[in-house]
Amino acid sequence: MGFVAQPNLHDCYIGNDLAIQIDWLMRDRAKIRSILRWQVFMLSDALGMQLHNRETTGELLTTQEKAQLEAWYAQKDAAETAMLNVSQVPLPNLAVLQEQVDITLSQLTAGVQRLQQITQENKSLRAEIAQLKQQFTLPQSA
Repeated sequence: MGFVAQPNLHDCYIGNDLAIQIDWLMRDRAKIRSILRWQVFMLSDALGMQLHNRETTGELLTTQEKAQLEAWYAQKDAAETAMLNVSQVPLPNLAVLQEQVDITLSQLTAGVQRLQQITQENKSLRAEIAQLKQQFTLPQSA
C-alpha cells in the first residue's frame, strides 16, 4: 500500500447537523476511503516503527511481531520502489549505444582532421602573406 497524503479532516465537519455530515459522506466516498487508508497507514506505520526500534535496541520480538516487522519492511521497500519507478527504467540497448559511440567518434575524427587541414592551410597562407609583404615593401631610402 502506497503512502496516501493526509486528507483535510476539517472537510468532514462542515456543520453540526448530522444530516449534512451524512450527505457529505454519501457524496464523497473517495474522501472517506482516503481518510480510512490514511488512518490504517498511520497505525501500521507507527506499529512498524515501534517494532523496528525495539528490534534495533536488542529487544526480542515474538514470532508474530517479527512477521509484522518483515511485512512493514516489505511495504516500505515497495513504496520506495514505486516512488523511484525503478522497475520501469528501461535498460539501454548495448548495440544501439555502441553504434552511437561509433558515429560520434567518426564525427569527432572528421572534425579533428578538418581542423588539422585548416591549420595547415592557415600556415601556408601566413607564409604566402609574409612573402608578399616582403615583395611589396619598398626599401627605405636613407
